[in-house]
Amino acid sequence: MMFDYYRYICYNNKIITFEHLNMKKKTLKRVMKRSLWISSAAISFILLFFFSSPQRVPSGVQVSGELFGGLSKKEAIHQLKELSESFQDRTIQFQFDDHETSQLSSSQLGIEFDITATWSKMIGHENLLSRLLSSSVDAAGSEAAREIQPQLWVDEKHLSQVVNSLLSSHEKNAEDAQLLWTGDQWKIGTDAQGESLSKGEKNRIQKLLIESIQNSNIPSSLHIQYEPIEPETTSADLEEEKNKLDGLVSNPLKINFNNEAETIDFTDKETQELLNIEQVTLDTEKLRKWISKFAQGRNLEPGTVKITDTEEIESEYDGKSFTKAIYEGTFASGWNIDEEKLFEDIRSAFDDPEERTISVNLQIIPPTITSEIEAVSFPDLLSTGKSNFEEGNGADRVKNIDLSLGAFQSVIVPAGESFSMNRTTGWITEDKGYTKTKVIYGGAVGTGVGGGVCQTSTTLYRAVINAGLPVTERRPHTLDVSYYHKYGYGLDAAVYTVARKDFQFVNDTENPILINTYTAPNDEAIVEIYGTSDGRSIELEDISTGIRNYKKWNWLVKWPEKEEKRTIESRYLR
Repeated sequence: MMFDYYRYICYNNKIITFEHLNMKKKTLKRVMKRSLWISSAAISFILLFFFSSPQRVPSGVQVSGELFGGLSKKEAIHQLKELSESFQDRTIQFQFDDHETSQLSSSQLGIEFDITATWSKMIGHENLLSRLLSSSVDAAGSEAAREIQPQLWVDEKHLSQVVNSLLSSHEKNAEDAQLLWTGDQWKIGTDAQGESLSKGEKNRIQKLLIESIQNSNIPSSLHIQYEPIEPETTSADLEEEKNKLDGLVSNPLKINFNNEAETIDFTDKETQELLNIEQVTLDTEKLRKWISKFAQGRNLEPGTVKITDTEEIESEYDGKSFTKAIYEGTFASGWNIDEEKLFEDIRSAFDDPEERTISVNLQIIPPTITSEIEAVSFPDLLSTGKSNFEEGNGADRVKNIDLSLGAFQSVIVPAGESFSMNRTTGWITEDKGYTKTKVIYGGAVGTGVGGGVCQTSTTLYRAVINAGLPVTERRPHTLDVSYYHKYGYGLDAAVYTVARKDFQFVNDTENPILINTYTAPNDEAIVEIYGTSDGRSIELEDISTGIRNYKKWNWLVKWPEKEEKRTIESRYLR
């Protein structure tokens, strides 16, 4: 028959029926109650023992080399606080490529010792049985030492700011070599290599620090990697520029104006500001400002003249008369310094190691001339003639130039009449104040009265040429005079009263002309011709002859309705 499983149970290797178990029901309940009471009592005893006993650090536990095994929680927390205080002073040394070092403490980096987390770490790894077994074992027990790393916390934002600041502070720009004025000479300052952080170096250091903090294993030192930055300008690069500046000190720029000389040697602050020192070039904007300042006070306002009458003067030379104006005011022309020309001349001389002398060019401003005489007026400046006597400016010669120029100051040449220089100046004698100096006569240089008068005749001749007036008598010098080359080599006129050598021209305009004369700054003689313009203009063309001491010019005079070709020739013995 089939065995009825649910009605039988095995007990102590015997098969018994549930009926049998029911028979033992009272006995089983008594056993179960007794077992439950014993178990509850045991558990209660264990819990009472654990919680009533003070918590202690397991035997052998160490933190940062200090033994904590067997200490109570209060004792351990106290010792951890002391360890925390010493930890805040612990430093990390940052080593830089330039052999410099910097140290930052844990507190400066924002790293803190987490006492609570470290305590939990010290005791949190033991199970209940181990704690029960080890609670009575002191720090000197035989259990093997266990090193617990302190639990650390970091303010990552603060750490990032501190590290960035430190690393950036050791970056250095390269230092270019510079030209330096020491007060008495130019020197070249040394160049120096710079350095910048290697790419990604800040992130690398921050990541390394944070990872080491998380692992509670902060390094004692870190090496920071930099990359070198080479200077753009080395000492060797400036040798040529230094030589140029040395040349300017020993051979400075010299600006001549009206018997004064302005020297620029770039040894003072004002003129050094004109330089771009790195390239040893002129700063164009500052140079223009300097020239403008230079011109101020040197520019001259023109005079004003009112002609009230005329007078006829009989010449002692040929007994004929000439006309001079009677006037009020001054015929003095004014001038403005040609700033653009001076600008270009300074730049050119700056780059020329030999020719450093500059003569200021002037823009002449004629005087304002009015007339009270009916039908006599001079509204237009018809022409200007110039010659330079910078190389022939001895005191005696300059005196003769001034006297002869003054002889035909304010001379009026009526329409259709001729002008004679010898008639106007008269005899050139010592009684009139003329002095003895060098003269050219008969193809030789000698000493005679009136040396320099030919400077005046040459200047007048150039004014006549520029006015397009016909010349009726003119002779070049027998010798080539170098200082007549400026403003027209070959355009000179020699006069000598003793030999009846004269310069003459005709006023072929329909109105009277007036002559104004003076000397200007930089040893220049000036002759101006005023009148009423008839629209004529002139063109001068220097013709190469291929023959030494023979100069030739084409002189073209043009009116609105016609033109006339003329030729100027000058032959010199030598």
